[in-house]
Amino acid sequence: MSNFYPMKRGDVIYIVSLLVLSILSFLPWSRRITLFGMALFGWLMVALMVVSPAVVLLRFLVERDKNS
Repeated sequence: MSNFYPMKRGDVIYIVSLLVLSILSFLPWSRRITLFGMALFGWLMVALMVVSPAVVLLRFLVERDKNS
C-alpha cells in the first residue's frame, strides 16, 4: 500500500519537464548563448515564469470541462 496520493500521468509529465527545464536553465552554458540579443538563460526564465503557469491553467480548465 502506498502512502502517496495517485497522480495522473499528465501531472507527472508536467512536473518532470518542469524540473528538467529548471535544471537546464541554471547550467552555466545557458548564460553564454544568446538568441535575438538576449541570453538563453533569460528565455528559459520566461518559459519558467510565463509558459509553465499558463500550461497549468490550461490543464485545470480542460480537467474541469471533463468533470462537468
